Amino acid sequence: SDLVQLNEYTSVILIDVPARDLSPRQMNALQQYVRDLGGGLTVVGGPTSYGVGGYFRTPLEETLPLDMQIKDEQRRPSLTMVFIIDHSGSMSDSSGGASKVELAKEATIRSLELLTPMDRVGVIAFDESASWVVDITPLEDPGSIINAVGSIRADGGTDIMSGLQAMANVLPDDPATVKHVILLTDGGADPTGIPELVQRLNEDYGITLTTVGVGRDAAPYLEQLAEIGGGRYHFAADPASIPSIFTEETTLATRAYIVEETFYPQVFSSSPIIAGIQETPPLHGYVGTSAKQTAQTILISEQEDPLLAVWQYGLGRAAAFTSDATGRWARDWVGWEGFPRFWSQIVEYTLAERTPSALDLQVQTVGENANLIVDAYQLTGDTTGDRSEAYLNGYEMMANIIAPGGEVFSTTLRQVAPGRYESSFKPGTEGAYLIHVTGISGEDTEIENPPVAATNGWVLSYSPEYRNLESDPDQLNRIALTAGGRIAGEDPREAFDHTLQAERDRRPIWPWLLAAAAVLLPFDIAVRRLIVTRSDLRKAWNKIVVEPLARRPKPVQEQPSERAPGMDALLKAKERSREILPKEKLPGTVRAPEPARRPESRPVTPAPPTPVQPKTEAGGEKPEKREGKPASTASKLLEQKRKRRD
Repeated sequence: SDLVQLNEYTSVILIDVPARDLSPRQMNALQQYVRDLGGGLTVVGGPTSYGVGGYFRTPLEETLPLDMQIKDEQRRPSLTMVFIIDHSGSMSDSSGGASKVELAKEATIRSLELLTPMDRVGVIAFDESASWVVDITPLEDPGSIINAVGSIRADGGTDIMSGLQAMANVLPDDPATVKHVILLTDGGADPTGIPELVQRLNEDYGITLTTVGVGRDAAPYLEQLAEIGGGRYHFAADPASIPSIFTEETTLATRAYIVEETFYPQVFSSSPIIAGIQETPPLHGYVGTSAKQTAQTILISEQEDPLLAVWQYGLGRAAAFTSDATGRWARDWVGWEGFPRFWSQIVEYTLAERTPSALDLQVQTVGENANLIVDAYQLTGDTTGDRSEAYLNGYEMMANIIAPGGEVFSTTLRQVAPGRYESSFKPGTEGAYLIHVTGISGEDTEIENPPVAATNGWVLSYSPEYRNLESDPDQLNRIALTAGGRIAGEDPREAFDHTLQAERDRRPIWPWLLAAAAVLLPFDIAVRRLIVTRSDLRKAWNKIVVEPLARRPKPVQEQPSERAPGMDALLKAKERSREILPKEKLPGTVRAPEPARRPESRPVTPAPPTPVQPKTEAGGEKPEKREGKPASTASKLLEQKRKRRD
């Protein structure tokens, strides 16, 4: 499971290994080993590998060139599966952050993905009693089934008989050819009547039963029930293996993935793996799979299922052989003279092609960044493997960096000197990093050189302030003396002695108070002597802000003419007539005086019009005042002034 340990090997071989034997961490490490470090992986089949081994939807399936599902649905018999899930209170216990019941639900949902719309599914949840979460129904709407499974909650006790009896009341009447039941529980219950019920269902209706016991408290008779029911028993010491167990059982239940028949392998495409091999003995079985789109299929079966497939996965290569290498399906191959050559060429294919070279990797920490320095040398051609004086120039180099948490990021190196390539990256958390550098000959080089690669480890230590682990008594003494304290003796109880007298120091504050009084005194006088109203504030605002803004010249905007179409012609004719007439004042016409211009900034109140005294006849009385609008104040004052003169 340690990627650093895996890096010590050039290639890894798995022979008939089920997914439940590999932890999620180990499968992730294998995936990174091939994809990011350029390692090789060869997987050999068997009755507990590939789809029947629970590889579906795992990192191992992603690494291999094969899909675990068979695309030809016509080869699958009609199937009805019933999942009986214990949801008692003990199923709420966690394992690796997820409870047992959550893992059981995930396993059920993952199993649904292996089925087709022609298959039928039912889900029963039980504690002290049982209920159908999903009635037996065709898998035409997986979404509704997934939502129903997600509603299961852990609570109550455990009664296995109730779950089996609920299934026995419905499943025997189902028309499917294959009827399979998976029972999962983490507790025990009274076994009375359970073995007899399972035996009757298997003998009379062909219903097979697989049991999964989770944890040490699982019922001890579960293995016996699986044997009576014609299924298999799985003990899940680690609840995290439950999803792989369910997919493994679902694949086996379809009875389409293990193909046991005698056939001769057929060549589908040429490859160095089968170079020099003209014919092979027959095989007697394999595990059905489907080749991925970018994989190279080399050998196929008579049903055109992939038998040997390879592909490039990231920086590494992976090969998959779906038959076995033992006496069950390959019993005629074991004594075949080409057997060693066949397997040696498969493993050799997975090894990376590298030229003899020496890459020195160095990492220098500069602040928060890390500088990656690679020196590339050409090795001598002899068997000593010593360096020559020739540098490797013109290479396109890239580094894959695997962080302590498994995150992978890449960086491109550029050549800065003969044989030297550099790049920088920003590391995250402290810990061990794996750095894998690969290089290929650049397009501008005249001679195409083989690729090079190297892997090295680097550890990011803690910050510099954590490096000094020794005590500094001198610094502690200086702190104690500066603060007026004392140095405790060897007796630890002296640290809790509170007899130390605190030192007091008097400092005058009158200069600060006097300065504050001098600054605040004018404001105090102003507040007391001056009466400022809102009107005063408004006038000050107009004087300071409004009037300066009003004095600014405003741009004159020309208004568009809105005259009628014939108006311009009339105005021009009028101008011409004025030019013809003499510029004398016409009789009977009075020119109106031009109004005086007013200052823009000060509004002026117009003076009241002077009343015109009408001429009176000699010796006559003044005419009476006209009735109409009331006289203004100015006219009243003028009237009183005339009366005083008279």
